[in-house]
Amino acid sequence: MHSIRMQGIRIVVALAALVPGLAGARVEEIRWQQGDTTNVAGFQIHWGLASRSYSSTVDIGMHAPDPDGIYRFDITVPDTADVYVAMTAYSAEDLQSELSNERLRAAPAVPEPDPPAPDPEPEPDPPAPEPEPEPEPEPEPDPPGAPDPDPPVSVGVPYRLNAGGPALSLGSETWSADTFATGGVGRGTISSVTAAEDGPVYQTFRYGDRDSSGFGYEIPLAPGRYRVVLHFAEGYSGAASVGERVFDVALEGATLLGGLDIFAAAGFSTAEIRSFDVDVVDGALSIFLTRITATGPLVSGIEILDAASVPPPGGGAPPGAPLLLSPQ
Repeated sequence: MHSIRMQGIRIVVALAALVPGLAGARVEEIRWQQGDTTNVAGFQIHWGLASRSYSSTVDIGMHAPDPDGIYRFDITVPDTADVYVAMTAYSAEDLQSELSNERLRAAPAVPEPDPPAPDPEPEPDPPAPEPEPEPEPEPEPDPPGAPDPDPPVSVGVPYRLNAGGPALSLGSETWSADTFATGGVGRGTISSVTAAEDGPVYQTFRYGDRDSSGFGYEIPLAPGRYRVVLHFAEGYSGAASVGERVFDVALEGATLLGGLDIFAAAGFSTAEIRSFDVDVVDGALSIFLTRITATGPLVSGIEILDAASVPPPGGGAPPGAPLLLSPQ
């Protein structure tokens, strides 16, 4: 594909109110038209607080238009700020169109405050106070070692995360929607993956864009030993050669998977699964994928299991030793 042409963008306000749980925010409905979608794999919405200076990008993938050929999507923006919005389209080969024409969404007008109420009539003198009651005794402090009544929220195990995608139910397995990510971009473009039991998991992924060193996850977990299973698949034709996409994977600050090349390990559009036993001591599992080549790192799925409930990796290898799991 040589180019993608945006054929127009039209923006209206769908709702101008506080978003539940996000004080000081409003929702804007974005509408646009794209006549020819032959080479279009998805759209991105760019917005910012100054013209042609976009501080936020939302990758919304490919949506179906309404019967009138209008595409619609909601974004959340600051409630009291003017917002400038433009669109781009991209292809499955990661080619990007030029920015569409820009539209300004002005902040809702702030209503004038009500005039001050008149001074109230003076209150009559209160009656004489009643005698103060005896103070309640101070509660006894918790003894040393007492459990925290409000411990931090941790995910339960087994826990499965669909990187870059929505929640899934696959037989007896439940995969949560993509969350706990720090950096990276969610995307869904792989139509099928060879030798993968959990095929739909590989149809989406989170990847590091070219302007970052990588991305990671901070998943809240109670202290303990866990089996961490990472799912990968190379579905980008531009990285379908050895050495095109190479990256490191660190768990709990230690690089346990160095110089991973998904295509070299598994080939194109084929599942690659790696497993590690990791000790979590600080209440969160830290995962970070670091770019080595220009094409950034990616991951399709993350599973966290109780290490005691599964065989040790490598027939008794020390903690942190990698185990290559061959898909059935």
